[in-house]
Amino acid sequence: MKTITWKLAMCIIMMLGVFTFSSCGDDEKDDEIILEGGGTYSDLLGTWRMASIDMVEKIDGEIYDSQNNDFTEADGIYAEFRKDGVYIAIIKGGSGQGKWSYKNGQITLSIIDPESGEEDVETGTIKKLTATELEVEISSEEIEDDGSLHEFHSVQTYVKVK
Repeated sequence: MKTITWKLAMCIIMMLGVFTFSSCGDDEKDDEIILEGGGTYSDLLGTWRMASIDMVEKIDGEIYDSQNNDFTEADGIYAEFRKDGVYIAIIKGGSGQGKWSYKNGQITLSIIDPESGEEDVETGTIKKLTATELEVEISSEEIEDDGSLHEFHSVQTYVKVK
């Protein structure tokens, strides 16, 4: 259960922070770059609220956990995306920050695991991006110490707050 909780938290934190990329060169030109999913760099800036997550976790090919969750403002899952590439993730009662990059529709985020202090790198794909809605898909695999294969897949939807 601890692995599932950590994976869900990592997934949420990762996706809260992965929706922009660092500005370089002419800011006006960067604002008009069309990203995977149809939106522009400018569409990504601001504050987003997680609206839903559909996820499946498998162990050695067998479904271990499957969840479809909708979130409201009261759940307190938000992210602020700044033009300089820094994001601030807010999950009811706490916050975090990370570094990320965007290339060819793939979003990569490096964050530090608070329990182990190790860097965790996750990658996601923007499936939809408008001025008001963002949908991201994440898939990952890892081999556990016991040799089992853990697969994690999620589709997350966000709505823009400001």
